[in-house]
Amino acid sequence: MRLYFENPVGRIYSYSEGFLRLEYKPGLRELEELKALVRHLRNLFEHSGYHKILVDQRQMREFTPRECTWIAEYWRHLAENRPPLYRATLMPLSSLARLASANLLAMASTIALINKSFEDEAKALGWLLETSCAQVS
Repeated sequence: MRLYFENPVGRIYSYSEGFLRLEYKPGLRELEELKALVRHLRNLFEHSGYHKILVDQRQMREFTPRECTWIAEYWRHLAENRPPLYRATLMPLSSLARLASANLLAMASTIALINKSFEDEAKALGWLLETSCAQVS
């Protein structure tokens, strides 16, 4: 595991096993800091050639409507013209954050973005590591 980027919104890690990890931090976010985090994630996707990510939202606050719209558009754009992206999401602990996260996933839905939500990190990693471009369960 290698830390690739960190700011007040979260951390991005790269794993030699062939996936990335995005960890959201608790607390308020500035939209520009969120954008910076997601842009660094895109850069790492493009340079690593990876197509799998573990998104840990357990500690984050709910997304604002503006954040949801921006992130959904960004994920849809990221998934264009590339192999499918596999995303295992560790769901937020907060009920409001769970609702916002579910809304975001619905907004970002595309055939090229395959997401599965989990409560348990070991199960999320197991699914992510077993998933290939030829198989989705």
